[in-house]
Amino acid sequence: MTKITSLVIFTLLFVASCSSLNPRLDRPAVIAAANEQSLQLIRHAIANLLQGASVDLAEDALTQTSSLAVHRTLLTSRDLGVIDNFQLVLNRGDCYLVHLNTQNRQLLNEFDCRALNTE
Repeated sequence: MTKITSLVIFTLLFVASCSSLNPRLDRPAVIAAANEQSLQLIRHAIANLLQGASVDLAEDALTQTSSLAVHRTLLTSRDLGVIDNFQLVLNRGDCYLVHLNTQNRQLLNEFDCRALNTE
């Protein structure tokens, strides 16, 4: 019984490591067709990555560049001096928003992004 359990655990770990996301495959990306829904998805991803913080975004956020900087403020609009940096990336056909300060990432399901032309 112990050998079978060990084999199952090893197999699961092996499969997980093979299919795990490789950050080296990240390619800078931009929103393919910005609209209110795409901005809402980005706001939601930022809130998840910042433990619930809400942000206002410009209508053209992440449409020309893959980078986004968010300045943290208190409710009284006092600048805390903290800047959170994000990057929109394409990895294996999926779009992710990466919080560069922590390297945490949020998969953007049903989100249309395209690789940024870096030429």
